[in-house]
Amino acid sequence: MNSPVQFAKACGERQIKVLTVFELSSENWNCPANEVSGLMDLSAMSLTSAIRDLRENGFQLHFIEDRQQLSAEVRQAFEHGATTASTNQGVK
Repeated sequence: MNSPVQFAKACGERQIKVLTVFELSSENWNCPANEVSGLMDLSAMSLTSAIRDLRENGFQLHFIEDRQQLSAEVRQAFEHGATTASTNQGVK
């Protein structure tokens, strides 16, 4: 997940105000259940690290996807990241 963090930092350096990043595609839900579960585990781990890095660098975080199908861990990472970075003034 370092690439989106590095890309976001580069956007900030170039005065880009808004960046949209997709974590998962709706096509992932068509995969076998064990693969979807593995994707959720990987997402939860990578999101926790990426969110911390982005938040510490002043980025705001907004999650625009439908979260109903996401695992509880991924939803919790999204909520925590958005809440703790809500007052940051960097790239949105």
